[in-house]
Amino acid sequence: MTTLQRYHTMELPCEIASREILPSIRAAIVRYLVEERGLSKYSVAKIMGLTPAAVTYYLKGKRGNPELEAKLLDEPRYREIIVKIADMILNAWREGFKQGVYSRYKKMVCVLCASFNPRAQEAGCPH
Repeated sequence: MTTLQRYHTMELPCEIASREILPSIRAAIVRYLVEERGLSKYSVAKIMGLTPAAVTYYLKGKRGNPELEAKLLDEPRYREIIVKIADMILNAWREGFKQGVYSRYKKMVCVLCASFNPRAQEAGCPH
């Protein structure tokens, strides 16, 4: 069942997000950091609190939805947020995670998810 098919079920927006959208957002961030910022898989794993195997799974499309990930990276309005999130994570790691970084990260991911998730839009997600 695709995200659009689930749109007509009783699933809550965050159920769809936790299963499909958030892993796709994470996959897009991983791909950006590896392919465009030139970081190693090991570095990305360390920065994002993942294992190197998980990073490989994201890059191979075994985690997340490759179609959603492509949309996140190809559409300028989504890509801009992915780049901001990835750069914020990278800068925070380089400078030491300071207070407020997690709050900004969480808010940016929630805003991106809400704008990308049709069920969240219908439900009036506050982000």
